[in-house]
Amino acid sequence: MMDQDPVSVAAMPELLEDSEFLTLVRARRGTFVVSRKDRYIGRSVIEYGEHLENILVLLEQLLRPGDVVVDVGANVGTLAIPFAQMVGPDGRVVAFEAQPFVFQMLCTNFVLNQLTNVDAYPEAVSNESGSFALAHGDYSGAEVNLGAIEVTKYSVNANGSRVATVRLDDVVGYDRVRLIKIDVEGMEGKVLDGARDLIARTRAMLYVEDDRIDNSPALIELIWELGYRAYWHYPLLHNPKNFFGNPHNFTKRQRSFNLLCVPEESAMHVVDLEEVTDAADHPLRR
Repeated sequence: MMDQDPVSVAAMPELLEDSEFLTLVRARRGTFVVSRKDRYIGRSVIEYGEHLENILVLLEQLLRPGDVVVDVGANVGTLAIPFAQMVGPDGRVVAFEAQPFVFQMLCTNFVLNQLTNVDAYPEAVSNESGSFALAHGDYSGAEVNLGAIEVTKYSVNANGSRVATVRLDDVVGYDRVRLIKIDVEGMEGKVLDGARDLIARTRAMLYVEDDRIDNSPALIELIWELGYRAYWHYPLLHNPKNFFGNPHNFTKRQRSFNLLCVPEESAMHVVDLEEVTDAADHPLRR
């Protein structure tokens, strides 16, 4: 076998330029392989050089060097990679992504950014251990929203890949967990239910997607039951000061609806965010 020179990151755009659905972007928070077919996360990184920057600006105020962050629903790492940079080499990011091909892109992006302070798991997180059959998706065909796939809805194909479900209580053993971020398309309550011991042990702050009006009351009641104050955070998806300076806003007025949750016993004073006082109230109802 002939020796070959290693391929540098700088040369990778040439390798990917003929790909119908993958491209490499040097973005604000790192270098990312993303899908051209992904109508939100991939497109945002390609057009703006960032994704959910308005959320990162909030969460980076909470993180310190040496902290541990758990990212449930990490997708291709547009939040997990900045988290790993924020907590530094003495910290850790524990990332979960259940879609097999998306998980492969996630791991690729960890390597491209030379991050060794990450644990990556190709499992779905829930309130019980088990597995389900996940039908193989067509990631290179029609346009898709890779951040909005409910994996359990694709568990009908017995010939698909077996994907394990795990509880955070059974996987995350770190003591310095500062933040648990959850974005799993309606499964957020089950993730929290399977993390009761972890939450009681670490009293980590929670950042939980809450964009399902029907699910929201039960999710908020569970967060209160766990001993947390919850605050609405629903920034616009588009950042007019995006990294590439692109004025085109393809997301229009769309927002990301989330809850920032702080332990009741914490002295942290949250400003500029509305505290949740009525579980039945949701910004989408207003």
